[in-house]
Amino acid sequence: MMSSGPNTLPPPTEKHYDAIIVGAGFSGICTAVKLQEELGKTNMVIFEKGSRIGGTWYENTYPGAECDVESHLYSFSFYTKYNWNRVFSKSNDIRNYMEDCCNHYKLMKYIQLNTFVVSADWIERLQEWKIVTKTVVTSVKEYSLPPSTEGYHSSLKTDEGNGSDKIVTSGTSGTGTPQIVTETCQEVVSYAKFFICSAAPLHVPVIPKDLKEAAVVHQKDIIHTSKWRDPKGKNIAVVGNGASGIQLIPQLAERPNIEHLYIFQRTPNWILPKFNRNYSLVEKCLLWFPFIRLCYRWFLFMSHELAFGVFRKNNWAGPWTEWFSKKYINWIVKDKEVAAKLIPTYPIGCKRILLSDDYIPVFNNPKVTLITDKISGYNKQGVVTANGTQYNIDSFVVATGFDLRGALNYLRVHGRHGQPLLESRWKENPEAFLGTFVDGFPNAFLLAGPNSGTAHISLVIYIEAQVQAIVKLIKHMDRNNYQVSEVKTSTVKNFCAWLDDNLKDFVWDQCNSWYLFYKGKNATLYPETVSDFEEKTRNLNMNDFNFS
Repeated sequence: MMSSGPNTLPPPTEKHYDAIIVGAGFSGICTAVKLQEELGKTNMVIFEKGSRIGGTWYENTYPGAECDVESHLYSFSFYTKYNWNRVFSKSNDIRNYMEDCCNHYKLMKYIQLNTFVVSADWIERLQEWKIVTKTVVTSVKEYSLPPSTEGYHSSLKTDEGNGSDKIVTSGTSGTGTPQIVTETCQEVVSYAKFFICSAAPLHVPVIPKDLKEAAVVHQKDIIHTSKWRDPKGKNIAVVGNGASGIQLIPQLAERPNIEHLYIFQRTPNWILPKFNRNYSLVEKCLLWFPFIRLCYRWFLFMSHELAFGVFRKNNWAGPWTEWFSKKYINWIVKDKEVAAKLIPTYPIGCKRILLSDDYIPVFNNPKVTLITDKISGYNKQGVVTANGTQYNIDSFVVATGFDLRGALNYLRVHGRHGQPLLESRWKENPEAFLGTFVDGFPNAFLLAGPNSGTAHISLVIYIEAQVQAIVKLIKHMDRNNYQVSEVKTSTVKNFCAWLDDNLKDFVWDQCNSWYLFYKGKNATLYPETVSDFEEKTRNLNMNDFNFS
């Protein structure tokens, strides 16, 4: 029997850091830059579960994936780029920008890839956070294989003790060379004064349970947009028409190997033209000048801030934007019955407003069919809808988004007295002061936390504001030689009462959406402009915290 070889990882060791950051997306990168540049802290580590940095933009590589905020605004204010290729960038351009930023600030030395954070516990006697991680290390060894066993493949999972799991696979490489691939997953314990959770809220895919079960039973290919691979067959069904769906569908419709594309729509979305295009050489040359770049960024910022009125109830901007969207859809789509199915009946802004130049025109393509009837069942041929129509499907593409509520389910976080964050403090609805500070969880900070999301502008601006608040708090601690900070319970309650009162003025409660959590509470969006949020974080009051 072939030996799997020794564990190549060193024995588990306990490491101590000033700060541990979870996630190497925009939030994690911004935090690391500010800790290093403004506070001079270099004893930190960023744990990233992926094999590459990028967060959401590492996960989503489906055809057509791009941002719906302009490139010059969906980027850091402290690391601007003059030569973006397009007004709205593709996912790979955004990922490359993030890698450039890491290289510029020399952050790669802090980033530990392929590392899953299992748990985070506040240790009172140490006044530190204990972080347990599992890191996957892959090693490949070539070996001699008898001719009679050519093509042999097996896998074995064993528990090696000391928190290690080992998966051993034998077979042949792409060049036909026999090899053993060993993936060793070892548990490591680390400690840090500060624990910063910057894991992206949109990373847990949602796949309808009945579709998942049917795909297994009837041996149908099923692909979620965040786990992209090309679908098999000629008849493809796309389930979902949200932000990822409207980007993917036009790309699939252009593929000559796909004979027919069936779009299963549960609820239509308000869609506006994106007006995306390439930047000209002249524009890039002008934007090389920092002052012009700053002015352009300010212009984009103000245009989004002024559009915030769309989301307020009884505001003229909402009905006007609805009228424009209806005119746009009816002008583009030739079949008026199809056009009518693409227009929502709920107020604009209640769900995410979508931007696209090529989604609405796709319904003039004879190979694309819009289906609004409810799916009643699945069979070997494909799908049967409520009106009894059979649709023969070879592969299902699922564009149903992500589980915002389950985004942190994989991570066990315990604060003072062992209080669990998800099972206790956030049992019904997540709450945090400025989406960043949670009472009972000292020296712990969230990024893109509860009610720090946006429906109208770049999330990166909110992230920078949150990081600035964290930096201000840590500076105060360093100046006064404090070891522990914790937001007061009264501060969190007062802030959440302000949120609840302000949320009543917005249309987000007028329909069901992923913005809403338990009992219809909106724990996602900030009910004011980003300028208001920036002011609150900039003027962080130290009297809102307890220090020791």
